[in-house]
Amino acid sequence: MARTITTTKRGYTGPTRSHADQREYREWVDQHGRLWEGDIEKKSGDFCGLPPKPKGWAPPFDEWLPPANILRCGRNYVVIEEDGTRRSLASEEMFIDYAPWKANAVQALQEWQELLFDLGSKMSGDAWDPKNPTPQVLARIGRKPMPMEPILAMEQGNRYALGLTATVDERLRPYFPVKFVAPVLDFSDADFTETATPSVAVKRGRGRPRTAAVPFEE
Repeated sequence: MARTITTTKRGYTGPTRSHADQREYREWVDQHGRLWEGDIEKKSGDFCGLPPKPKGWAPPFDEWLPPANILRCGRNYVVIEEDGTRRSLASEEMFIDYAPWKANAVQALQEWQELLFDLGSKMSGDAWDPKNPTPQVLARIGRKPMPMEPILAMEQGNRYALGLTATVDERLRPYFPVKFVAPVLDFSDADFTETATPSVAVKRGRGRPRTAAVPFEE
C-alpha cells in the first residue's frame, strides 16, 4: 500500500490570508528529499500568501511542478504509512498528495478527448479522424493535458521527473510536453478579387484625425 495522507481539520485547508506580523518564513522537505520554501500563518500553520516554491531544484518542465493544492504541511495532516501506521506531519515536513493530482489528470484528459471528438465530428463531418485531427479543431481545444505517466514517475521517486538530476530518463521522453503552436488558419477566398482603395488621415481641428478614401489615379 502506498503512503497516503489525511487531514484532521474540517473545511477549507487552502492558503490563508493574514497580516505580515502573523506570518513567518518556513522551509520544508518533501517525501522525496526536496527543499521548499514559503510563508505560513503562525497560528494555523497553513500556507499563506504565495504558494510554496522549490528551493535549490527545479522540475524538468513547468507543467511537472506539483500544483499548490496538493501540497500538505502542518499539524492538521496525518501521514498513513505503507504498513498502516499513522503519524502527524512534522513542522518542517511536506507531503505531496499524488492521489488528487492523478484524479485531476484523468478527468482533464477525459474532458479534452470528449471535446476533441465532439468538435471534430461537428467541424469535419464524415471526414473526421480522431487519430489525425485537423488544425482547425486543435486551434479550438488547445494543447493536450498533462499525461498520467510523469505523475506516476514522480510518485515512484524517479529522479529525473522530480528534478533531482539533469540526466534524461528516456522512458519519459514520449510524455514530454509539446509546445502548442496555434495553426495558421487560411480564410482567404482564392477566386475573390477586390479593388483596394487606400485611405489617408485628414485633420479636422481638435481631436482625433479621421480617414478619407482617396481614389486610385489611372
